[in-house]
Amino acid sequence: MNRILIPVAIVAVVVLWALSAVVVVREDQQAVIRSFNAIQRAETDAGLSFKLPAPLGSVDYIEKRVLATDPEIEQFILSDDTRLDVDYYVRYRITDPVTYVRNTNDLLSVQQVEQASKDSLSEALRSVNLSTVLSDQRDKLLLEVRSSITDKMAQLGIDVVDIRIGRADFVAENLPFAFNEMSADLLDTYKSELSNGSAEGERLRATANQEARTRVAEAKATAAIMRGEAEAEAARLLNAAHGKDVKFYVFWRSMQSYRESIVTDDKSLILTTDNDFLKSLQSPSLLQ
Repeated sequence: MNRILIPVAIVAVVVLWALSAVVVVREDQQAVIRSFNAIQRAETDAGLSFKLPAPLGSVDYIEKRVLATDPEIEQFILSDDTRLDVDYYVRYRITDPVTYVRNTNDLLSVQQVEQASKDSLSEALRSVNLSTVLSDQRDKLLLEVRSSITDKMAQLGIDVVDIRIGRADFVAENLPFAFNEMSADLLDTYKSELSNGSAEGERLRATANQEARTRVAEAKATAAIMRGEAEAEAARLLNAAHGKDVKFYVFWRSMQSYRESIVTDDKSLILTTDNDFLKSLQSPSLLQ
């Protein structure tokens, strides 16, 4: 019996020893292959790979997914000496597993990412004031911070994907200063908007006045043209009518002169006996 068990046991051990050379890499993993404890290569794609059987060869499995760290709330000082308690988080990915294994490990890397994030965020916030942190410019600021952290972590094979500020609270002793700062910013904004509104109002009024003057001038010019054309047409018609009966025209002009002469308070008109107007009144047949 022992003669059978011993060979089976030996075969089993050899099979297990041979299977230890197989490396299975999952979708969410990367693998660093070692031979005699020296790094040989990295496997970044999921699937099967091979190494020397243990203990001649070994493998280090590295996370391929995006990792996150949420440091403790830190106090930062802004350029206007405002103190903020900032709660932030960082997302990062291991992009160079060989460099990562050579220079750090999972526990140490988290501490290094947090320290680099703290230093970069402190440097960035020290260069801005409270209004920048509270405005849309904060996104641009955080992009600069992310770039700075990535530069620092490149030597560890780590790429920082994102950094975000969850909340930023005023330190209690700075609340009155912060309130005054915000009030001053709002007052400046109000004055700026009021000034812009007044300038826009003046511009609109000037434009309206200019347009009104232009339209009035155009209307007067059009009226003058129409009046001239009408007077010319009237003169033409009058000349045409007078040309048909010269005697009537002479008589009509005389009547116009008499009418203008008697349009006074004194309704008396002194004529000689041989006056044509008097003759026409005495003998209407003369008009025929």
